[in-house]
Amino acid sequence: MEGKALLYARSVKGAGLDRQVAACRKWCEQNDVEVVRVRREVGTMTSLELALNELAGDVDFDILVAEEPSRYDRISTRLLSLLDQASERGVRVFTAEGTELTSPEERWKFRVLTEMDAYEKRIAEERAKRAAEEADSPE
Repeated sequence: MEGKALLYARSVKGAGLDRQVAACRKWCEQNDVEVVRVRREVGTMTSLELALNELAGDVDFDILVAEEPSRYDRISTRLLSLLDQASERGVRVFTAEGTELTSPEERWKFRVLTEMDAYEKRIAEERAKRAAEEADSPE
Protein backbone atom coordinates (compact mmCIF):
# COMPACT_ATOMS: atom_id res chain seq x y z
CA MET A 1 0.00 0.00 0.00
CA GLU A 2 1.20 3.50 -0.69
CA GLY A 3 -0.12 6.78 0.58
CA LYS A 4 0.43 9.84 2.72
CA ALA A 5 -0.74 9.75 6.30
CA LEU A 6 -1.82 12.06 9.06
CA LEU A 7 -1.13 10.35 12.37
CA TYR A 8 -3.65 11.19 15.05
CA ALA A 9 -3.00 10.76 18.78
CA ARG A 10 -5.39 11.87 21.52
CA SER A 11 -5.40 11.57 25.28
CA VAL A 12 -7.59 13.19 27.91
CA LYS A 13 -4.61 14.15 30.10
CA GLY A 14 -1.77 13.89 27.59
CA ALA A 15 -0.39 10.56 28.75
CA GLY A 16 0.55 7.99 26.13
CA LEU A 17 0.72 10.29 23.12
CA ASP A 18 4.27 9.22 22.21
CA ARG A 19 3.26 5.53 22.45
CA GLN A 20 0.26 6.14 20.18
CA VAL A 21 2.36 7.98 17.59
CA ALA A 22 5.03 5.26 17.68
CA ALA A 23 2.40 2.55 17.04
CA CYS A 24 1.01 4.54 14.10
CA ARG A 25 4.49 5.18 12.67
CA LYS A 26 5.29 1.48 12.89
CA TRP A 27 2.18 0.60 10.89
CA CYS A 28 3.05 3.24 8.29
CA GLU A 29 6.60 1.91 7.94
CA GLN A 30 5.32 -1.65 7.53
CA ASN A 31 2.88 -0.56 4.83
CA ASP A 32 5.06 1.87 2.84
CA VAL A 33 2.97 4.86 3.91
CA GLU A 34 4.66 8.25 4.17
CA VAL A 35 3.89 10.26 7.31
CA VAL A 36 3.23 13.86 6.27
CA ARG A 37 1.82 15.17 9.55
CA VAL A 38 1.30 14.21 13.18
CA ARG A 39 -1.50 15.67 15.24
CA ARG A 40 -1.40 15.28 19.03
CA GLU A 41 -4.44 16.36 20.98
CA VAL A 42 -5.05 16.62 24.70
CA GLY A 43 -8.67 16.76 25.77
CA THR A 44 -11.99 15.06 25.35
CA MET A 45 -14.67 16.53 23.12
CA THR A 46 -12.51 18.32 20.56
CA SER A 47 -11.18 15.18 18.90
CA LEU A 48 -13.87 14.73 16.28
CA GLU A 49 -14.09 18.41 15.38
CA LEU A 50 -10.33 18.63 14.89
CA ALA A 51 -10.22 15.54 12.73
CA LEU A 52 -13.13 16.82 10.64
CA ASN A 53 -11.42 20.21 10.26
CA GLU A 54 -8.40 18.40 8.82
CA LEU A 55 -10.71 16.76 6.28
CA ALA A 56 -12.66 19.92 5.46
CA GLY A 57 -9.87 21.79 3.68
CA ASP A 58 -7.33 20.81 1.11
CA VAL A 59 -5.72 17.72 2.53
CA ASP A 60 -2.17 16.57 1.84
CA PHE A 61 -2.92 13.05 3.07
CA ASP A 62 -5.12 10.19 1.94
CA ILE A 63 -4.76 8.04 5.07
CA LEU A 64 -5.65 8.87 8.66
CA VAL A 65 -4.11 6.59 11.31
CA ALA A 66 -4.83 6.40 15.04
CA GLU A 67 -3.90 3.72 17.52
CA GLU A 68 -7.50 2.55 17.97
CA PRO A 69 -11.04 3.71 17.06
CA SER A 70 -11.61 5.37 20.44
CA ARG A 71 -8.79 7.82 19.72
CA TYR A 72 -10.98 9.34 17.00
CA ASP A 73 -14.08 9.38 19.20
CA ARG A 74 -15.71 7.16 21.81
CA ILE A 75 -19.26 7.98 20.70
CA SER A 76 -20.25 5.70 17.85
CA THR A 77 -22.52 8.21 16.08
CA ARG A 78 -19.75 10.78 15.88
CA LEU A 79 -17.18 8.18 14.84
CA LEU A 80 -19.52 7.02 12.09
CA SER A 81 -19.90 10.63 10.93
CA LEU A 82 -16.11 10.94 10.74
CA LEU A 83 -15.85 7.71 8.73
CA ASP A 84 -18.57 8.85 6.32
CA GLN A 85 -16.96 12.24 5.80
CA ALA A 86 -13.52 10.72 5.35
CA SER A 87 -14.87 8.29 2.75
CA GLU A 88 -16.57 11.12 0.87
CA ARG A 89 -13.18 12.88 0.63
CA GLY A 90 -11.27 9.78 -0.40
CA VAL A 91 -9.43 9.51 2.92
CA ARG A 92 -9.03 6.00 4.31
CA VAL A 93 -9.11 5.68 8.12
CA PHE A 94 -6.99 3.01 9.82
CA THR A 95 -6.04 1.80 13.26
CA ALA A 96 -2.39 1.13 14.09
CA GLU A 97 -3.22 -2.59 13.93
CA GLY A 98 -4.20 -2.21 10.28
CA THR A 99 -7.99 -2.29 10.47
CA GLU A 100 -9.47 -0.01 7.81
CA LEU A 101 -12.40 1.66 9.55
CA THR A 102 -13.66 3.13 6.27
CA SER A 103 -14.09 -0.30 4.69
CA PRO A 104 -17.73 -1.25 4.01
CA GLU A 105 -17.56 -4.02 6.62
CA GLU A 106 -16.25 -1.79 9.40
CA ARG A 107 -18.64 1.05 8.58
CA TRP A 108 -21.51 -1.48 8.70
CA LYS A 109 -20.29 -2.64 12.12
CA PHE A 110 -20.30 0.94 13.43
CA ARG A 111 -23.80 1.48 12.02
CA VAL A 112 -25.03 -1.58 13.95
CA LEU A 113 -23.31 -0.35 17.13
CA THR A 114 -24.87 3.08 16.66
CA GLU A 115 -28.34 1.54 16.37
CA MET A 116 -27.70 -0.62 19.44
CA ASP A 117 -26.62 2.46 21.41
CA ALA A 118 -29.81 4.28 20.38
CA TYR A 119 -31.95 1.27 21.32
CA GLU A 120 -30.32 0.96 24.75
CA LYS A 121 -30.84 4.67 25.35
CA ARG A 122 -34.54 4.39 24.47
CA ILE A 123 -34.96 1.40 26.82
CA ALA A 124 -33.27 3.28 29.67
CA GLU A 125 -35.48 6.33 29.07
CA GLU A 126 -38.62 4.18 29.08
CA ARG A 127 -37.59 2.51 32.34
CA ALA A 128 -36.86 5.87 33.96
CA LYS A 129 -40.22 7.21 32.79
CA ARG A 130 -42.08 4.16 34.19
CA ALA A 131 -40.20 4.43 37.48
CA ALA A 132 -41.10 8.12 37.76
CA GLU A 133 -44.76 7.39 36.96
CA GLU A 134 -44.86 4.61 39.56
CA ALA A 135 -43.26 6.87 42.15
CA ASP A 136 -45.86 9.58 41.45
CA SER A 137 -48.92 7.28 41.51
CA PRO A 138 -50.77 6.89 44.82
CA GLU A 139 -50.82 3.40 46.29
